Amino acid sequence: MRDIGIFTLLTVIVTAAAPASPAYNRAAPFAAQEYSPAKLFVTAKSTDQFASCFAGREDSGGVPWSFVPKDDGGTFSNLGSRSGASAYFLVVSDRGARREGRLEGSGASETGINRAVSQCV
Repeated sequence: MRDIGIFTLLTVIVTAAAPASPAYNRAAPFAAQEYSPAKLFVTAKSTDQFASCFAGREDSGGVPWSFVPKDDGGTFSNLGSRSGASAYFLVVSDRGARREGRLEGSGASETGINRAVSQCV
């Protein structure tokens, strides 16, 4: 019984910490939500070159970050080190000879993250 209580408590904490979902549109429940990332970019650098540059910029600024690799790029984020209200997500995707990037999240408008992305593109 105690295990169920602990599990329930953890579930409530995780759910409360999750970012809010977009507003539900009753008139068109399956319509695409408006989406506009804070910054879009394209670079000729390889994913490894961009990742190395970006990680170096974040490390030199003493900013915590994480990277989750995937087959065609990966995602940088500061989620977990800061509240969800100031988290950013930097998604880098391979597109043949170039990489496309998308910076999003409520922390994406911060000057430091934008400067690091601009210096590495």
